[in-house]
Amino acid sequence: MPSVSKAAAAALSGSPPQTEKPTHYRYLKEFRTEQCSLFLQHKCTQHRPFTCFHWHFLNQRRRRPLRRRDGTFNYSPDVYCAKYDEATGVCPDGDECPCLHRTAGDTERKYHLRYYKTGTCIHETDARGHCVKNGLHCAFAHGPLDLRPPVCDVRELQAQDAFQNGQPGGGDGAPDLQPGVLASQAMIEKILGEDPRWQDSTFVLGSYKTEQCPKPPRLCRQGYACPHFHSSRDRRRDPRRFQYSTGLPRDPQLEPSAR
Repeated sequence: MPSVSKAAAAALSGSPPQTEKPTHYRYLKEFRTEQCSLFLQHKCTQHRPFTCFHWHFLNQRRRRPLRRRDGTFNYSPDVYCAKYDEATGVCPDGDECPCLHRTAGDTERKYHLRYYKTGTCIHETDARGHCVKNGLHCAFAHGPLDLRPPVCDVRELQAQDAFQNGQPGGGDGAPDLQPGVLASQAMIEKILGEDPRWQDSTFVLGSYKTEQCPKPPRLCRQGYACPHFHSSRDRRRDPRRFQYSTGLPRDPQLEPSAR
């Protein structure tokens, strides 16, 4: 499948990013970002069940994700806005809000540059090639050719480098709004500053994503940044109970024979 031009992709992200496949690019740029003209004429046949590519009501509207020239996103893919009204689709900060809006179907997160098609769907496809669970608009990949690498906020990359280099988080220059997948101490201090345990790197390494979040998924405003798991796909085995290595097991048959 041919890919879109770098110039077209740059228009979406605000800086020269990876080249996107045409189908991926269309969903990233256009899915639920414009109101359905047929719905306004009472002629849209995809309202019940709601499967329209465009939005019908304001709480279904999704903002287009942009990666600006400085490497940051126009809104976080992880930290939910506390002021967004899920019923009306209105945020007092409007489209300039730097936080994630929990739109109907959680489309701002699922179709964000950071997460769209970066994970494999657990459901099969039907005879038409559509996901049997999520339908035509499934935000997860069906097959290796449907996968795409995530586009990351520069602050996430900085946090990852700092975490891998053993640098402590926090401070005035600490990056924020990076995904909880990395569990940088900067994010933990930002969201759970009232719990000093999450500022202890030993506790973080031993406890991150090992216990279920006490809040229901729709009430947890931390999204992927939550240090607890929300589902089996988000769960991490407790390294204090299970002994496992970060590398692949060695195959004796592939080892060079001793001389």
